[in-house]
Parts: sequence; structure tokens; C-alpha cells
Amino acid sequence: MGTMIDSFHEHEGPIRGLDFHPTQPLFVSGGDDYKIKVWNYKLKRCLFTLTGHYDYVRTVEFHKEQSKYLFSFY
Repeated sequence: MGTMIDSFHEHEGPIRGLDFHPTQPLFVSGGDDYKIKVWNYKLKRCLFTLTGHYDYVRTVEFHKEQSKYLFSFY
């Protein structure tokens, strides 16, 4: 079993999707609040929030070859 080393609290509900950037200290999360958030885990803060989805965000992913692109699915 793992040990929690930190937590990030800005979503208004459960997180459904999470992905780490392949080279930068970033991760992206999406959840039941219809929002996507991009985080810097070294700074321990949300950098920005993407809104406009009309349903839960279930999957978020950085593009594996062009990591400046972000995909989401609901």
C-alpha cells in the first residue's frame, strides 16, 4: 500500500482523470465539477483551470508526442 505524500484541493467533487506531463513538473486533473485543472506539483498549486465542459470530465491526457497538447473526454 502506498503512502500519501501530498494532496491538492481545488476541485469541487471527485477526480475522474489524472495524467502527468512526460518532462515538466505538471499534472492535469479532471472531475465531476466539469473542470480541468493544470497543476505544478513542485510549486504545489493550480496554474489554471479550463471550463466549458457540459458533463463530468472522465479522462485527461497530455499528448505523448506533442506534450503541449491536452486531451479530455467525458
